[in-house]
Amino acid sequence: MEKRQKRFLGLLGLFAVAAMTIVAAIMPSPGASAIGTTSMTDNLEVTVVSNTPVVDIKSNIDGKETSFPSFTLDIDHAHVETIHIYQTYTDADGVTHEKIKIATYDELGDTVGSITNEKFPLYEYGKYIISAEAIASDGSSTVPDDYVTFEYLPVIVTVEEDTTTGDYTVTVVSHGDDVDSVEVYLEGVIVGTLDKDNLDKPVVFSMADKPSGTYTITVVAKDADGNVLYIPLTITINYEAIEIPDAGKPDTGGLFKNVEISKEDYLTTGVIIFFILGIVAFGVVAKGKKKNIKK
Repeated sequence: MEKRQKRFLGLLGLFAVAAMTIVAAIMPSPGASAIGTTSMTDNLEVTVVSNTPVVDIKSNIDGKETSFPSFTLDIDHAHVETIHIYQTYTDADGVTHEKIKIATYDELGDTVGSITNEKFPLYEYGKYIISAEAIASDGSSTVPDDYVTFEYLPVIVTVEEDTTTGDYTVTVVSHGDDVDSVEVYLEGVIVGTLDKDNLDKPVVFSMADKPSGTYTITVVAKDADGNVLYIPLTITINYEAIEIPDAGKPDTGGLFKNVEISKEDYLTTGVIIFFILGIVAFGVVAKGKKKNIKK
């Protein structure tokens, strides 16, 4: 009986050891359990980043001059609930006026979008700065850092030079509705005037009698009462004097450009010289024949 009990206890002990070994093999280690728990926690973490409001404005007259009494804007925006458009301008006396709000766009839905071809009027000639401020749905806003700049003038002109004659042509390409006349000056001396009915006509003046140098053309626009509109427009030109032939002294060009005879004179003189040389040559030949006969 004791032998059986010992065998039974021995088998029971082996079974217990085997069971503990199997359980130990199945159970995860403490380190592995910690890593698994950390991994699950990391996957559940969510970080929310707020979207910064953005606004961008564009105009086809940005950085240019215009004489039209209005301008247009295209406005691109993202993460914006409200947009404010501001205007600042400097007048003819150099005074910069306080920035004013000229438009507000609300309830944009905090999404990405565009507002196109927005038209704004202009009332005073001067230099303009147009800016935009974007406000998000949470109240955060941008400091206006996107700008459109331009100059509103009563008259826009072009100046063209004819380098062969020394003539300059001043042409009015656009003007305000209040422009009644335009005066063109060269170094303070008037060289042309256009009334309201002839603003599309060019003013042409000659520089042929001027020495080479830098000159200033001034264009003055006036209203019906004779008041100067805004600041007179000034254009600087660099003139290089050209040599124009005297009408009574034909210029033949080439090596003989300074000889005061025409090409016809050259031809006539050549024929005469050729004829004279021919007669001389004929005489020399004839004289030689006579000498040979005497011998």
